[in-house]
Amino acid sequence: SHLVLSIIAEKMTTSTWIPLELIERIIIENKFILNDDIMNGPIPDLMEKQFITENENMEYTIPIGLLYIWIKRYKSLKRVRREFKC
Repeated sequence: SHLVLSIIAEKMTTSTWIPLELIERIIIENKFILNDDIMNGPIPDLMEKQFITENENMEYTIPIGLLYIWIKRYKSLKRVRREFKC
């Protein structure tokens, strides 16, 4: 779920809502391996914890500004890439 949050935070610099297709494409392009399908694991979990919000177009955003800032600083996509390569 850190990966999905990092992707959303990274892409929120250019758009408020991040489409599911973009999240999936970034995961594939970076060859990240997830234990669960994104819609059966990370996304429902993050929505349940209210870390992300979904709109009717299956687009996602981080609704809490301080959480967004923390993720950008401490769990950026660049940092998560390094963690996945360990």
